[in-house]
Amino acid sequence: MTALIDDSCATAPERARLALAGRRARPAAPAAAAVALTQGETRVLHYLPTNLSAREIGGELFLSVNTIKTHQRHLYAKLGARNRSQAVEQARALGLLEPALRRRLAGTRARWRPFCQLARTSPVHLGVSLPPASAVKR
Repeated sequence: MTALIDDSCATAPERARLALAGRRARPAAPAAAAVALTQGETRVLHYLPTNLSAREIGGELFLSVNTIKTHQRHLYAKLGARNRSQAVEQARALGLLEPALRRRLAGTRARWRPFCQLARTSPVHLGVSLPPASAVKR
Protein backbone atom coordinates (compact mmCIF):
# COMPACT_ATOMS: atom_id res chain seq x y z
CA MET A 1 0.00 0.00 0.00
CA THR A 2 1.44 3.34 -1.02
CA ALA A 3 1.21 6.15 1.50
CA LEU A 4 -0.65 9.21 0.25
CA ILE A 5 1.07 11.39 2.82
CA ASP A 6 4.48 12.86 2.08
CA ASP A 7 6.45 11.49 5.00
CA SER A 8 9.94 12.36 3.71
CA CYS A 9 10.34 14.97 6.49
CA ALA A 10 8.94 12.74 9.22
CA THR A 11 11.14 11.17 11.86
CA ALA A 12 11.55 7.40 12.06
CA PRO A 13 8.94 6.93 14.83
CA GLU A 14 6.47 9.09 12.91
CA ARG A 15 7.07 7.09 9.71
CA ALA A 16 6.48 3.87 11.65
CA ARG A 17 3.29 5.30 13.13
CA LEU A 18 2.08 6.39 9.69
CA ALA A 19 2.89 2.99 8.22
CA LEU A 20 0.95 1.23 10.96
CA ALA A 21 -1.95 3.65 10.60
CA GLY A 22 -2.17 2.72 6.92
CA ARG A 23 -2.36 -0.97 7.81
CA ARG A 24 -4.94 -0.52 10.53
CA ALA A 25 -8.29 -0.89 8.98
CA ARG A 26 -11.66 -1.49 10.48
CA PRO A 27 -12.08 -5.24 10.88
CA ALA A 28 -14.10 -6.80 8.12
CA ALA A 29 -17.63 -7.95 8.81
CA PRO A 30 -17.68 -11.48 10.16
CA ALA A 31 -18.54 -14.19 7.66
CA ALA A 32 -21.70 -16.20 8.16
CA ALA A 33 -19.67 -19.32 8.95
CA ALA A 34 -17.66 -17.44 11.57
CA VAL A 35 -20.78 -16.32 13.42
CA ALA A 36 -21.77 -19.24 15.62
CA LEU A 37 -24.91 -18.30 17.50
CA THR A 38 -26.36 -20.20 20.40
CA GLN A 39 -29.97 -21.33 20.31
CA GLY A 40 -30.98 -18.57 22.73
CA GLU A 41 -29.20 -15.91 20.68
CA THR A 42 -30.90 -17.16 17.53
CA ARG A 43 -34.31 -16.97 19.17
CA VAL A 44 -33.65 -13.40 20.33
CA LEU A 45 -32.21 -12.45 16.92
CA HIS A 46 -35.56 -13.18 15.27
CA TYR A 47 -37.23 -10.63 17.56
CA LEU A 48 -34.70 -7.83 16.94
CA PRO A 49 -36.39 -6.48 13.77
CA THR A 50 -39.63 -5.95 15.73
CA ASN A 51 -40.28 -2.93 17.90
CA LEU A 52 -40.65 -5.07 21.00
CA SER A 53 -38.69 -4.05 24.08
CA ALA A 54 -36.42 -6.47 25.92
CA ARG A 55 -39.16 -6.98 28.51
CA GLU A 56 -41.71 -7.82 25.80
CA ILE A 57 -39.32 -10.20 24.06
CA GLY A 58 -38.68 -11.86 27.41
CA GLY A 59 -42.43 -12.26 27.88
CA GLU A 60 -42.75 -13.89 24.46
CA LEU A 61 -39.84 -16.27 25.06
CA PHE A 62 -40.49 -16.83 28.78
CA LEU A 63 -37.05 -15.47 29.70
CA SER A 64 -35.95 -12.74 32.10
CA VAL A 65 -35.08 -9.26 30.87
CA ASN A 66 -31.46 -9.78 31.96
CA THR A 67 -31.20 -12.95 29.85
CA ILE A 68 -32.58 -11.10 26.81
CA LYS A 69 -30.11 -8.24 27.31
CA THR A 70 -27.24 -10.72 27.67
CA HIS A 71 -28.22 -12.43 24.41
CA GLN A 72 -28.47 -9.02 22.72
CA ARG A 73 -25.03 -8.01 23.99
CA HIS A 74 -23.51 -11.27 22.69
CA LEU A 75 -25.28 -10.82 19.34
CA TYR A 76 -23.95 -7.29 18.94
CA ALA A 77 -20.42 -8.48 19.69
CA LYS A 78 -20.61 -11.44 17.31
CA LEU A 79 -22.14 -9.37 14.51
CA GLY A 80 -19.83 -6.40 15.05
CA ALA A 81 -22.75 -4.06 15.70
CA ARG A 82 -23.14 -1.17 18.10
CA ASN A 83 -26.93 -1.12 18.25
CA ARG A 84 -30.04 -3.06 17.38
CA SER A 85 -30.53 -1.68 13.88
CA GLN A 86 -26.91 -2.42 12.92
CA ALA A 87 -27.28 -5.96 14.27
CA VAL A 88 -30.40 -6.51 12.16
CA GLU A 89 -28.72 -5.06 9.08
CA GLN A 90 -25.63 -7.25 9.58
CA ALA A 91 -27.73 -10.38 10.26
CA ARG A 92 -29.67 -9.78 7.03
CA ALA A 93 -26.43 -9.27 5.11
CA LEU A 94 -25.13 -12.59 6.45
CA GLY A 95 -28.38 -14.39 5.66
CA LEU A 96 -29.24 -15.02 9.32
CA LEU A 97 -32.49 -13.06 8.91
CA GLU A 98 -34.80 -12.83 5.94
CA PRO A 99 -34.75 -9.57 3.98
CA ALA A 100 -37.17 -6.88 5.09
CA LEU A 101 -40.56 -6.96 3.46
CA ARG A 102 -42.27 -3.83 2.30
CA ARG A 103 -44.97 -2.95 4.78
CA ARG A 104 -47.43 -1.48 2.31
CA LEU A 105 -48.00 -3.00 -1.04
CA ALA A 106 -49.65 -1.14 -3.88
CA GLY A 107 -53.41 -1.60 -3.86
CA THR A 108 -53.60 -3.08 -0.39
CA ARG A 109 -56.01 -0.45 0.83
CA ALA A 110 -58.28 -0.93 -2.18
CA ARG A 111 -58.38 -4.71 -1.67
CA TRP A 112 -59.35 -4.37 1.99
CA ARG A 113 -61.94 -1.62 1.52
CA PRO A 114 -64.95 -3.98 1.09
CA PHE A 115 -64.05 -5.85 4.26
CA CYS A 116 -63.64 -2.62 6.22
CA GLN A 117 -67.02 -1.40 5.04
CA LEU A 118 -68.54 -4.74 5.95
CA ALA A 119 -67.06 -4.58 9.45
CA ARG A 120 -68.49 -1.09 9.99
CA THR A 121 -72.06 -2.14 9.27
CA SER A 122 -74.18 -3.48 12.06
CA PRO A 123 -75.56 -7.05 12.07
CA VAL A 124 -79.07 -5.66 11.46
CA HIS A 125 -77.98 -4.20 8.14
CA LEU A 126 -76.54 -7.53 7.13
CA GLY A 127 -79.88 -9.28 7.65
CA VAL A 128 -78.64 -11.09 10.74
CA SER A 129 -80.58 -10.81 13.96
CA LEU A 130 -78.86 -11.58 17.22
CA PRO A 131 -80.70 -13.08 20.17
CA PRO A 132 -81.24 -10.79 23.16
CA ALA A 133 -78.55 -10.93 25.81
CA SER A 134 -80.97 -12.46 28.32
CA ALA A 135 -81.54 -15.46 26.03
CA VAL A 136 -77.84 -16.37 25.84
CA LYS A 137 -76.87 -19.28 28.13
CA ARG A 138 -73.88 -18.69 30.35
